Amino acid sequence: MKPTVKLNGVSLDTSYGSGAGATGYVGTDNVVLDGTTVSNVTFGVTTSADTVAPVIGVGYQCLSAMTYNDSEYHNDGFPFALADAGVIHIPAFSVSLMDHDDTDEVNSTVTFGAYDTTRYFGSLYRMPIPHEEGKPTYRIGTTLNGISIASYGNSSSSSSYITLKWIAKGSQFVQLDTGSSVSNMPVAAYDYIGKTYFGSQDSSSTYYGSCDSLKDHTLYFNFLGMAYPVPLTTLASTYNGDDSQCQFDVVPSYSGTMCLLGDNFLKNVYVVVDLKNNEVALGSSVGVDYADTASPDFVEIVDSIPNAINAPNFDSAWTFNNSDTLSLVDGLN
Repeated sequence: MKPTVKLNGVSLDTSYGSGAGATGYVGTDNVVLDGTTVSNVTFGVTTSADTVAPVIGVGYQCLSAMTYNDSEYHNDGFPFALADAGVIHIPAFSVSLMDHDDTDEVNSTVTFGAYDTTRYFGSLYRMPIPHEEGKPTYRIGTTLNGISIASYGNSSSSSSYITLKWIAKGSQFVQLDTGSSVSNMPVAAYDYIGKTYFGSQDSSSTYYGSCDSLKDHTLYFNFLGMAYPVPLTTLASTYNGDDSQCQFDVVPSYSGTMCLLGDNFLKNVYVVVDLKNNEVALGSSVGVDYADTASPDFVEIVDSIPNAINAPNFDSAWTFNNSDTLSLVDGLN
């Protein structure tokens, strides 16, 4: 049970995984979202910050902890506050980031207590949010079992063909983080993709290469038996001001460190998060034309994510070990 102390006006000093930080004070107020009022929401009011982007906490309550006079206080994240107020049934939400051809982010959405069937193709596949044995769940993510790549080209007879090969296999917890603009992956897979498909590396160890050559390659991220396409171009950006050159916007993750998939990955999937049952559901959003989906089709989340199908290896991933990682398949170096 959290203490019933009022922290209004208490000084705030916080930092993020990126190294950015903010200072200010703690406040409480009513929050109005799309015409719905949620009363007495506690939040940080920043007076100085390394970023101008406001942050709304949609994670677990333990990530909203505040320390005051050597005591720790847990504040409800916004989905929990909505559920406590009876606005939604359970702390759950869904996220659809802009498609990879959209530059103004106008099509990105977050929906609390429901998901939108027009934001993905096919089915939603349900996956556990794993945790370290004996510890509470505190990061939103799931288990990545492999990365493969499809390459497209033309044969000598001018007919198109596709080659598909595995790059890495294993078991790796990955955090799904809308608060990060880039992603990371195990260092062996990162280096192989960088060397093979970008080709060049500068003095700061950034991989770069021709933007046109990337268009023929699509990575597939395999989560518990379900593979999701991620065009290699969506993990790249303009290199050194040259529109013809693209850099690999992925950071290497070493054994024992957290692997994170940020916005440049998440723009390719639709994510539904159920914080009550510690589950996520993913659907592919590659190719969704948001201009044709102006009228949403919402499905309310009452007890769990409705109509979601368990991923094939759903039962194998409730716990994880920080040393788990993906390894290159035999024959790659």
